Amino acid sequence: MTDEKALEGFVIKWASGIKDEIAFWHRFCENKGAPHWVHQYEYLENAKDFIRPGLLEGKTEVDVLDVGCGAISQIGNVSEHCKINVNSADPLAPAYEQLYKHHKLSPYSAPVFALGERLTDAFEHETFDIVTMTNALDHSFSPMVVIKQMLMIAKTGGFVYLQHQADEAEYEKYSGFHQWNVNEDGGDLILWRQDTRINATKELSECADTVCTTHTDRGRKIICCEITKKSDPTMTRTEIKQRHTFDRVVLSRLMYFASDTLKELL
Repeated sequence: MTDEKALEGFVIKWASGIKDEIAFWHRFCENKGAPHWVHQYEYLENAKDFIRPGLLEGKTEVDVLDVGCGAISQIGNVSEHCKINVNSADPLAPAYEQLYKHHKLSPYSAPVFALGERLTDAFEHETFDIVTMTNALDHSFSPMVVIKQMLMIAKTGGFVYLQHQADEAEYEKYSGFHQWNVNEDGGDLILWRQDTRINATKELSECADTVCTTHTDRGRKIICCEITKKSDPTMTRTEIKQRHTFDRVVLSRLMYFASDTLKELL
């Protein structure tokens, strides 16, 4: 997708998902996760085991960032042998802060404002032992840029961990935020949409080792990807252009959509 107008149109379509995302989390908080997300709601009030215990092996303390966590981080903060310092970030954090106040909630890790494509604006280079993302990469404008930004703020030898339902954009018919699919092919991480297919494992091979596994949960294929950082990634010209368009269009619309939606809901 290199044509400037097509790229801008894609961003505008993506930004239209802001309203639906905030509305989802409003219902989630209001109904305490019922009927389908009760287990996820429990992360607000109860300590839970860390999402990927194997990443904690040999560690006594880790700093973790959960990127695109939504209103509630669901990666857990409990381990028998390791202290887990969970931080979280989401581009709609200011809206979620208003939801917390409205619903009188106190999450164990309230997100700070940060865009996946702009993580290095919010966090220092090589800050975290583990950077996670769960069911949010399909929401991103430029998923390869997001992964590279996650690697930039991960420590060398540290991990980026991705866990996603396969082909969510196809499942959601490319509505709102759902503009990318995550899958695997022969153990490689694949990012794709109607006009683009990216083998992320090959794209990252010089700076990271990538291992993808799959399992099934409630009839859906789940992609689990551990990315071990070897060095800092580099941005391609296309990715730089995408980020410039993202800055120009999305940042101007993000808070407008969020503010307008909150006025309707609260």
